[in-house]
Amino acid sequence: MIKKTIPIIVILILLSIIISLSVFYSISYQRKIRPITNKAIYSVGDDLRIKIRNTLKDRICFSTCYPYYFEREKEEGIWEGLSYPPCATKDLIGRCLDSKATKFFETKIPVLEKGKYRLAIPLCINCKEGKEFNPEIWLYSNEFIIK
Repeated sequence: MIKKTIPIIVILILLSIIISLSVFYSISYQRKIRPITNKAIYSVGDDLRIKIRNTLKDRICFSTCYPYYFEREKEEGIWEGLSYPPCATKDLIGRCLDSKATKFFETKIPVLEKGKYRLAIPLCINCKEGKEFNPEIWLYSNEFIIK
């Protein structure tokens, strides 16, 4: 009986270590790369500009399909991603940002319900342009209001 439980315990310990490291990895990147919008309050049709400064030693890359997603605060601290249509083409690694470089995205605020929003930005680290995009981490912008 003991011989059967030891491997299970070891596997559970290893899984919890791997999960803890991946959470820490994502949090540490979030602290180092902070996407910032140009305003705190927007109306439908306004230009939203987001600035991302890569302060890492690593290169970060974005999706060719959806480099960012709008999320709405459903209730205090609970965020809900908006639905997007499937990508019309294969989702590839597109624009990359070298260390210490800055990137701006610009979009018009679409017709959305009034409320508190943020942008969710999937990234891969040190990946090669043109390959299939698989996000390794997600960054979140500051919160902003759409009125």
